Amino acid sequence: MRILHYIPYNFHSIDINKEYKSMLLHDVYSSDEYAIAENYSDFKQKAEKMKPEIIHIHACWNISAYRVQHWAIKHRKVVVLSLHNRMQKWHVNHHRLLQKLPLLIVYQRKAIKNADAVLTSTNTELVRMGKIGWNTRNSKIANALTTNGVSEEEMHAKLHDLYQKVIDSNPFRLMEQQDHQMEDAMIRASVCVQDEKADLQAGNISDEQFRKILIHANNEGVLDEVVKGAANMNLIVPHSISNLMNNGIDLFPQRLPKNTNPIERKKTIFKSRRNRTAMANIKIDEKPTDAELQICIMFLNVKEEMKKKVLSRMHLVELFKSIRYSDYDEDMVQRMFKQLGIRKFAARMLQVMKETYHLEEGFMPIFPINDHKTDEIRKQLFKLNIQ
Repeated sequence: MRILHYIPYNFHSIDINKEYKSMLLHDVYSSDEYAIAENYSDFKQKAEKMKPEIIHIHACWNISAYRVQHWAIKHRKVVVLSLHNRMQKWHVNHHRLLQKLPLLIVYQRKAIKNADAVLTSTNTELVRMGKIGWNTRNSKIANALTTNGVSEEEMHAKLHDLYQKVIDSNPFRLMEQQDHQMEDAMIRASVCVQDEKADLQAGNISDEQFRKILIHANNEGVLDEVVKGAANMNLIVPHSISNLMNNGIDLFPQRLPKNTNPIERKKTIFKSRRNRTAMANIKIDEKPTDAELQICIMFLNVKEEMKKKVLSRMHLVELFKSIRYSDYDEDMVQRMFKQLGIRKFAARMLQVMKETYHLEEGFMPIFPINDHKTDEIRKQLFKLNIQ
């Protein structure tokens, strides 16, 4: 766990002094790495050198802090924002009197809204942040130097727990390319006829990598597939992480959670007179089998889920299994796709399944399409466009 603190050199607060900075750098956990930057140039140099997972910003009225946060978001880092009583009502009013209301609106609100966790040091400020409602990921950790009854060790332990919670709540953003490839390989090893054996061995995957992969898989509804695939690839999931997943992990709520319920296979989930009429005519004219009907209904429902931006990996896996292993007439399904107006959408989904889970063209009812609209599907499934 690598933490880079940003405390602007001109930031003055009763909460932050030399003792506080020294306490932040105190190496309680030997595996952790800490550093403090005091200006934007210093921050960029240290960030490039230590490659932190978390950027902890200790200022909410500072433009340079907003620049740091913008850099963090651009580089897929998670941000903890400490307010240090700067959102108390009297302090906000003070800044209004100093004619800094535009700064409050443009910078401060965005900074608080986009933070992955907002940290307060008093109950009063925590309650106030809840009422303001700019961010629901609020936490409170008392400052051991200004609050009686809280030791430095207790403060460090709570900070460490908060950092772990923030990391666990944003696994996809912190996953490396190798982690994404490994997750896809595990799913392929679970759903394909022949178990896929990865070149990577268990020793090449750290506990931290496994933790991120499993939490992300759980968020996407494919945890069982990943665990099964790992076993098929002779990869051993660490017991500590397996037990943690079984007992539940403390997470912040997802801002836009994916739909991990099974795809409805018997009826469409939206009200479209055109599609209902087309489906009724297809049943009369084509007399499709249950398998052919299910495939078309699944694609219709997945298209609707994509419109709502809740399309999950689970849906992609279910479509893959249906297309790859169902017994159906490909010509019949192709005609049904055309009559339902989803031929191009289905072709784009097939392209994504081909790339991700190696769906063979011999099992595709239509030829795949790879265009800018296919990129939109990839973006929703594999990128951070809706975070």
